[in-house]
Amino acid sequence: MKKANFRSFVISVLSVLVLSLISVNPMHAATYGKRVYKYIGSPLLWVQSNVDFYYTGMAITSAYPYQQSGCIYPNSVSNSGVSTVTNTSTQKRYDFKYFVGVGPWQGMNIYNRTVIYRITVNKDGSYSGQAM
Repeated sequence: MKKANFRSFVISVLSVLVLSLISVNPMHAATYGKRVYKYIGSPLLWVQSNVDFYYTGMAITSAYPYQQSGCIYPNSVSNSGVSTVTNTSTQKRYDFKYFVGVGPWQGMNIYNRTVIYRITVNKDGSYSGQAM
């Protein structure tokens, strides 16, 4: 009788251990990733603002903003940097700044303009963008 009780005790303890090892912890939410980008321009002169971000629905775990640009002579474009406007666990907001122009030389443009584009990403995966 004692042998049968000990055996059932061992089986029940092992069952609990195995189930605890393979069960999914609800506190660890799934992480999703998205790439948000805004393309402005034409094949002659273009800029693109990008944010790669990862979110769980409760928080943004990481975000990576970066710029891309290109042009064909006599146009000119330079990436003037990305600045962080809002940096919380639930929302990230970035301003992308570009200097664009038309002229025979990079520093001597007939026409030039600073372009700023803002991208906002949220903890639920939603995003928005607007020209400043």
